[in-house]
Amino acid sequence: MNIKKIFDKDGSLINEVAGAGEIKSARAILHAVEYLRNERRATNETRPMESPEDLTKDYRYIAGMIAAFNQVLSLPDEARRYLSALPEEHGPK
Repeated sequence: MNIKKIFDKDGSLINEVAGAGEIKSARAILHAVEYLRNERRATNETRPMESPEDLTKDYRYIAGMIAAFNQVLSLPDEARRYLSALPEEHGPK
């Protein structure tokens, strides 16, 4: 995932995303995303079904939702990895 590309317009948001685990509202959102992902995962693992009539019930659609949830949940770690790879600044010269 290219975190710099996602937050290209405002690079300062990378710092915010990296610290999402320390912000109550961000933690709540991540918790909700994780809960929804786990719900969909349980459905796909215990009752996968093909549904040409309603694609939102199809296991492939649900697998796509799980993948999207996983990407959202990985944003804080990706942001931290990106920031840790930046060269350290040694202050003004």
